[in-house]
Amino acid sequence: MTALRLQLHRFDRKTGIACSRCGTRSQTTAVATLDADRTRLVDRGCYDAWSKQLG
Repeated sequence: MTALRLQLHRFDRKTGIACSRCGTRSQTTAVATLDADRTRLVDRGCYDAWSKQLG
């Protein structure tokens, strides 16, 4: 089983996303990608939660 790789990115201005983990739509300046896949965006709250779980 391969571990997921999360990477946090910052935008210059707020951008609308739909989190692939929780489904929440939000306007944010920080977003994470799963395994460098820009179609699998994760919001900051889920990034923080997942980061703690993944170690």
